[in-house]
Parts: sequence; structure tokens; C-alpha cells
Amino acid sequence: MAARILAVETSTRACSVALLWDGECREILRLERNRHAEILIPMARELLAHGDCRFEQLDTVAFGSGPGSFTGLRIGISVVQGLAFGIDRPVVPVSSLLALATRINSAYVLAGIDARMHQLYWNVYERVGGYGMRALQEPRVSGPTDIRLPGGEEWTAAGTGCDVYRAALMRMHTADVEFAQGVHPHAGDVARIAESEYVAGNAVDAGEAAPEYVRNDIVQGR
Repeated sequence: MAARILAVETSTRACSVALLWDGECREILRLERNRHAEILIPMARELLAHGDCRFEQLDTVAFGSGPGSFTGLRIGISVVQGLAFGIDRPVVPVSSLLALATRINSAYVLAGIDARMHQLYWNVYERVGGYGMRALQEPRVSGPTDIRLPGGEEWTAAGTGCDVYRAALMRMHTADVEFAQGVHPHAGDVARIAESEYVAGNAVDAGEAAPEYVRNDIVQGR
């Protein structure tokens, strides 16, 4: 069963919107810090207009739920809730770390997003099948030197947190780690993951859309 999904990802400075329509996925991504609020809706309208599609034809709206920028996540969720309420559709939350890990062609991935305060939000994933990734634990926030990866496997580290704290992460001797530079979560991956969740019946009411902060002492404006 193919689903028609509009997805947004705003957990980092990369603001992206994707439209999954009858198996084809189109995406717009812009690296424009602090402009998410003004560019999200125009990007969505551009995608729909390109495919001669209407909001009312969507099955669901998906969003990267974080962890990540407090401001970015709140903007993304507000837009998603407004759209979903307007067309009376459910929403599908997707971990931004999972979306990030999905982009990496590796069997084992350390996905990390910069959390400031000398910390990163992170999780570790194992590939299951061609596209799916399985989290090996719950997402965490910590300093880079507190991260320990299981040995015996080759890992790829990706995300803004891994970029910023690469030197500290490279001092880990518990695993063989390669680095993929400049990788952000993408709405296209959020849409693909959300399709499986939607088909499995895991969509929720728009009023239940909420960010995954991971830590309580949120730093705004990241």
C-alpha cells in the first residue's frame, strides 16, 4: 500500500520538505539557519504544485521529531499540526537520528546531532534489510568522550554532532570508526520511514505531535 505523505525535517539548520506520492519522492532542502518559519510552507506548496497535487489528497503529514534544535523542532511541529488539522489527517513522528542514520550506507551507524554545551544527541543503529535501521538503544545526550561503541564492527559516524566533535570521537579505541562529513537528516528519509509507520497503523492525532527533546535543559536557537 503506497501512501501520499508530506514530510518536514527541521531538527538542524538544514530545513527540508519532501513529498512522497505514489512511490515517487521529491525533496527540497535549504541550509538557511533561523529561516525555517518563513520557508517551510512555500517549500511545501512548491512541491505540491510541481506534482499538480493538493493538500487534501494527502494521507498523512510526517515530521522529524528530533532530538535537535529546540526552535527548529517547534517550528516544524507547529507547521505540521496546522496542515494536519486543516485537512483532518493524522501525523507520523520519525526520529531525526533515525532519519540521519538511514542516509548512511553502512551496517553500523553512530548518528549524532550537535546539542551545544559540549554535548551531542546520539544513538547507534544497525542496518536491517536494504533500507531499514534498528536502534540498538534509546537516544541519549552526552559529551563525545562518554560515547562507547561496541568493538568488532566497522562504524560510520555522521551528523552535525559528529562533525563538531570529530577529534574527540576519533580518540575512542573501542571501535573502528569512519566519518561521513556534512550529513543532515532529510525529509525524504522521514517520508520513507513514515510510510511504513503509517501502513502499520502508527500514525497519531495531530494534537499528539510532540518533539523528542532527550534532555530537559533545552538551549534555544540552535
